[in-house]
Amino acid sequence: MKIEDAQNQIAEKLQYDSAWTEVLDDTNPGHYGVQDFDVSIDPQNIWVDFPNMSFNFKEVDFDFTVRIGGSREDASQDEEYHRIASGQGQFECAGGSVSSIYGLEIACDLELAGDGKVVRA
Repeated sequence: MKIEDAQNQIAEKLQYDSAWTEVLDDTNPGHYGVQDFDVSIDPQNIWVDFPNMSFNFKEVDFDFTVRIGGSREDASQDEEYHRIASGQGQFECAGGSVSSIYGLEIACDLELAGDGKVVRA
């Protein structure tokens, strides 16, 4: 498998991995639910290490909407955020392609009171 093929396949799997919602468990302040998220990554920002079956990534656009304020509808609001993330993970290959990714470690600013807020919905 070529490195470019692995980068593209990892990028596709990375976009939809549940680790993105799990990392949002650590926001400050906490939230009352993830409404949605979107991950955009240029495959060239993924470095693949075939001997160790691992990869690193940087400059991932991570957009998400979380419910802030309270669990009751009248005491809460949805707020949208944009962050740049980086991280690392492992992958497995089968049949000449990347079959899965796992062990993701994602680093990004989860301080919701900071400058990352883009829109109040």
